[in-house]
Amino acid sequence: FGEIKIRKKKPLIDYLSTKLVLERSLVVEGSSCLTDLDVLDDDIIVTTCQETKMLYLLDMTGKQLSSFELKGNPWGIAAIQKKFFCVTLRNPGLAIIFKVKECSITVWKELKTSSNAWGISAEEQRIILSTDKQGGGQVFRFYDLEGNSCGEQEVSVGVSECGAINATPGEPLLFTYHDGNSLFSVDFKVAGSATKLHEGGNMNHPIGVTRDPNGNIYVACFRSNNVIQFNKNGNFIREIIHTDPTVQSSYGIRVKRLGDDIKLMLTTGGKVLVYRFSD
Repeated sequence: FGEIKIRKKKPLIDYLSTKLVLERSLVVEGSSCLTDLDVLDDDIIVTTCQETKMLYLLDMTGKQLSSFELKGNPWGIAAIQKKFFCVTLRNPGLAIIFKVKECSITVWKELKTSSNAWGISAEEQRIILSTDKQGGGQVFRFYDLEGNSCGEQEVSVGVSECGAINATPGEPLLFTYHDGNSLFSVDFKVAGSATKLHEGGNMNHPIGVTRDPNGNIYVACFRSNNVIQFNKNGNFIREIIHTDPTVQSSYGIRVKRLGDDIKLMLTTGGKVLVYRFSD
């Protein structure tokens, strides 16, 4: 008959001033370089390791529920709807939509591309995939939630390698350019348009990018071992993580509900770090 989840109303979070407190460090056994993560149904963490070419499902305590061997080097992850999520692979260029049923992982559909697949994100009605563009830049490929192709758009800025993207309905798409130490936004209503939001300074080799429920932006930086926070307009606010010795060479980042609360989650080495927002 299904189930009903009832949550108590919690005080609103002021994301621009609240502190982050490390709540859990989840060791993913068998992994050494986790590239990205996302959350299914508020309680299952999906993550991938590019060294072992493995996909893992974890519960909120870090218990490994299931794993799946991939046929390429994984990079980005996007939760799509209910028990469906998509993982990008490079060499070969491929994105795979998976279905989870009772913690069992099965391939639902493959989205083949002519070049390496990198960042991926899902809006309400479509999946957006970033792939290599010859000569530099990126090709953003669009799919409906069934995995059917529905167009593409190019930008000439940066490279796709080591990039991540974040798509939110009604907002510009965000992507990171690691070699240029930059964060960009893209307005798909303007062909080929990309706007630089931030460059250099305390941003060294940015990879992961995400938004909180208020639209504020977070970027995980691989070489500077920090997380930078911007407001929804792309204005720098602060280094929200910058002195945490557990954060080394981070790739993936999400601000998303996990259990009853909104958490910030970060991949570093073979661990998933879970932070709570605290006054």
